[in-house]
Amino acid sequence: MARHALFVGINHYDQHEDLRGATSDATEMHKALAEYHDGSTGPEGEARTNWNSSLLADDPDKDQWVAGRKLQRAVTSLLQDDGDDILFYFSGHGFIDEDGGLLLAASDDDPKGTRTGYHLPDLIRAIASSRARSATIILDCCHSGELDKISLPANTCVISAARGDQPAGEREGSGLFTKLLLEGLTGGAADVLGHITVLSLYAFAAGALSSRMDGQEPVLKGYLKRTEPLQRVEGKVSIEDLKDIPLKFHRAGETHKVTKDHEATATQTEAALASWADQDFRTRPDPWPENVRPTPPQEEFDYFNRLLKAGLLQHSPEETSLFWTCMHEGSVGLTVLGEYYRQLAGQEGKLREKY
Repeated sequence: MARHALFVGINHYDQHEDLRGATSDATEMHKALAEYHDGSTGPEGEARTNWNSSLLADDPDKDQWVAGRKLQRAVTSLLQDDGDDILFYFSGHGFIDEDGGLLLAASDDDPKGTRTGYHLPDLIRAIASSRARSATIILDCCHSGELDKISLPANTCVISAARGDQPAGEREGSGLFTKLLLEGLTGGAADVLGHITVLSLYAFAAGALSSRMDGQEPVLKGYLKRTEPLQRVEGKVSIEDLKDIPLKFHRAGETHKVTKDHEATATQTEAALASWADQDFRTRPDPWPENVRPTPPQEEFDYFNRLLKAGLLQHSPEETSLFWTCMHEGSVGLTVLGEYYRQLAGQEGKLREKY
């Protein structure tokens, strides 16, 4: 499956106030999405490519700027690729044009003369005419939520930093919206398996911005028949962990008693491992002595702990750690989300393993 992305960052403007963080934001988004971050590797141990991506940004050292023609050529190249999935990211100035649409301004845009850049309605029409299976557009610019008059083709989604009547703020040399997107892409917006979709990424950023008092409100508009992860990071649990839930918890509301054996086994295992590690590596047993291998209670404890960290398990008493619960012979049970995955894993073919 081909995935092609273009990241655009424009700090310098001939006729507008320069920005500080647009170029670095585009660069960081490019780094965050170019490769998978789930620990998977290619045949020679290299990181796996996520998006076949291009970066179009200012280069002050070479006195090179993102003029209108350069931006137009880059978008044309993106949409001419025979890609199943398209991603377009823009950080720079956005203006409402005379037709009421959004102009993604290039560095040589002149509000009193020739307007240059890319009009968002034109971009949407170009996507609709392309061979793209899906398209994701991420806009960190002022007025980027001016989407009321835009009709989207199937499997196209736009997320923007602010409403159509709002500016998009910069903080400490970075767009506030993009900074949150980057935090989401490092895991904050991931599900239990480490998948990050455009919907979860938007929810993460919008949730964080909703607590601010300065009025910036991101916007999402989409026509999605299907969603694919924008990024994958290391999940809190594996697909095998999810499949095992109905094997441990057979019914809704079922709980399991945990005892001192779980915690004691953990302590014994750690002590044995430390003793083994202190031995001369040339003479110590390899790989591990039998008393270091996890026993069934310890394996169960480790499994419960993974579910707990993923928000799928709760323990009673709740005010304490899972270790303390074991020492005081408490119990564990599934959360609402854990129950959802129990039911899903128990239905043949319902748990989606691969995207």
